[in-house]
Amino acid sequence: MVCMFYNNAYAQSSFDYPHFSGEPIVDTLFGNVVVDMHREFEDYRNNKKVIDFYEQQDELTEKYFKQNKLASKYANHLRRIDKNENDRLKDVNLSEDGGIFIHKTQKGEYTSKIFYKSSIDSDEILLYSPKSSNKGFRDRHKISGFMPSWDGKKVVIGLRNKSFASKIIVLDVETKTIHDTGIKNARPNEYWDFNWIPNTNSFTYTSIRSTDPTDSNTSINTSLMVYDIIKGTNMEIFGNRKGLKIDERLIPLTRIYSPDDKYFIVYIAGPSRYWDSYYTTYESLKNGEPEWKALFKVADRSYLGRAQLDGDELYYLDGKNNDNHSLSSLNLVTKEHKTIVPELED
Repeated sequence: MVCMFYNNAYAQSSFDYPHFSGEPIVDTLFGNVVVDMHREFEDYRNNKKVIDFYEQQDELTEKYFKQNKLASKYANHLRRIDKNENDRLKDVNLSEDGGIFIHKTQKGEYTSKIFYKSSIDSDEILLYSPKSSNKGFRDRHKISGFMPSWDGKKVVIGLRNKSFASKIIVLDVETKTIHDTGIKNARPNEYWDFNWIPNTNSFTYTSIRSTDPTDSNTSINTSLMVYDIIKGTNMEIFGNRKGLKIDERLIPLTRIYSPDDKYFIVYIAGPSRYWDSYYTTYESLKNGEPEWKALFKVADRSYLGRAQLDGDELYYLDGKNNDNHSLSSLNLVTKEHKTIVPELED
């Protein structure tokens, strides 16, 4: 298809392709003289010469396809298909009272929004759109993550524009007012979104050290944080500056499934599917000095990505003595281990 576009457009008109003349950079590597004519392209953010070159290419491309009849034919065909497209669902979260919070992109639009249904049979209500925010956030912002509080009265939302990281706001569901936390170094789209601490006005998020995407240390020494909406305070609860010493390349995460959870678990995530993990009680956490206890080590081969708590029992996939995993439980008080569903041999 690209070849058809090219031949068709080229037959219609000629064009002047933008020229870039790089300044030669000479290096001597292992005794060999190497001339690099394209070193300037490495500074594509600040070098006006490089920026102009890319903009000229963009203008040429736009002109190229606008005069291409075959390209216009296919573009019109795709637009007709788009008209039959349904809304694109991104995520659904539930509050304890049965409220349904829906993150989706509506048919024919590019910016996602958050909607609310009080029950499965009720009508959808637009709860939040980046376009309608009264806090000065522009259309270019996209929702990068969200989570309603357990009672459904508040929603914490991550907003991202062209930047590497997200800022965090909190929406009051009833009044539609927005609380700007001032946090700008979150990545909820990658680090398990947000989690509300049971029976509090606080939520967790994982912070990064830098919001500069060119900074090679941006994901080094990340921290698990708790933000208190009422107090307006931000507290680190796990990271190399607080808590136990961990590998600076790994990322502390948590996931809270119920407001009735008794324990707070931190997973030290990395490229392996098996992670070190630690836990404490919520009472210990509220005091600001959590007493962390070891839960699993990487060598235990416990797959914790979808672990679930129920009272004192932790349910997880156990791969320590079997390759296909068994469904197991661990009592955090007695330390008793049970195999609930053995591995499937086939």
